[in-house]
Amino acid sequence: MDGLDATALRKLLAGKTVDVTPWIGDLQEGLRGSARPENLETLFQLIYLYMTEPRKDAEAYQVYLQRLKTNLENRASSPQSVFYDTVGDLLSQHHPRGRPWGPERVREMDLDASLRVYRDRFKDAGDFHFFFVGSFTLPGIEPLVRRYLGSLPTQGRVESWKDVGIRPPKGIVQKEVRKGLEPQSRVELVYSGTTPWSLENSMRADALGRVMDIDMREAVREKAGGSYDVGVEGQLDRYPVEEYLLTIGFGCAPQNVEQMTSLAVGEVARLREQGPNAADVAKVKEMLKREHEQNLRENEYWLGSLQMLSFNQRVGSPRRAGFRQEARRDLRGESQGGGRGASQAGHLPAGRPVPRGVGRAGRGGIKQPPRLGGVRDAPPAPQPEAGEGMQ
Repeated sequence: MDGLDATALRKLLAGKTVDVTPWIGDLQEGLRGSARPENLETLFQLIYLYMTEPRKDAEAYQVYLQRLKTNLENRASSPQSVFYDTVGDLLSQHHPRGRPWGPERVREMDLDASLRVYRDRFKDAGDFHFFFVGSFTLPGIEPLVRRYLGSLPTQGRVESWKDVGIRPPKGIVQKEVRKGLEPQSRVELVYSGTTPWSLENSMRADALGRVMDIDMREAVREKAGGSYDVGVEGQLDRYPVEEYLLTIGFGCAPQNVEQMTSLAVGEVARLREQGPNAADVAKVKEMLKREHEQNLRENEYWLGSLQMLSFNQRVGSPRRAGFRQEARRDLRGESQGGGRGASQAGHLPAGRPVPRGVGRAGRGGIKQPPRLGGVRDAPPAPQPEAGEGMQ
């Protein structure tokens, strides 16, 4: 940026603790970063330059391509990577945006086209919102905001994101993947469907995944003794459509795939009809409270929670009946992906890893180096064909 290649920029920033990274997602674009208090102005300078003076470096681009090709070659030989690539492709119904990375995608990359997209996304700061959390004062940061953010170009564009139509398949879908030589199998069960989004429902979906995680560990691993890792995660998305994903994953010996899968599906049915036991709900509520106490000390948490309601309103609401209601809605089987990942003999139900939504636990005090989170607004869902977004 601003005539500086990566090497020159590293030399210029030598001795400073500062970092800014621009990013472009499916629905939003933004910047994230951090700095020590004494390097705060450098943080603002980098924000300004990343948004106004991007540059291309053909030599660095070729180095990146070669590194990417090497990583993809290694990835193609990894049974686990092939498994999850297949799962992701299946969940997106082979949508171009859901294609796994491979040599053909690398050949499609174009430096000039990428730079055009980048410039288009960041040339208008009119609908960006910037959030700063950390050890600073408002009088100390205001001159930097006025100088560097206040001078960013705006064009008055009215934009909205575009729904490109990525949806999980309907009905029950099974997919078997065979890769590798080791006698290992991986099973993923994915339940998906539409459900109204709200902060409370989002929290409940995450909590339901945690309750089921406890239940599945006891049923699949501790009672049956047939799996060496079990995980359940729930997620409720608002954009581009209001939908949920509940992923159950576990590893086991190839000869135990059918038995363990049947056991897991049986536990889902039991939970859907009976709901979780009170002890598991109490464990999850206590877990959420502990995580919240830890997250309060983390800048990352505050960056993601500036617009959230109070914790007591969210965590005080789950009740056993509420979990049962959530389970009946989210486990009704509108869409279930099935697949089994095996290294020698095995299978795999389709699914993708889903991040938990409560936030990452951590340590430390709130007086940490300032952190940045800048994003465009995610406006209400557009009408068909309305607005312009990433194509």
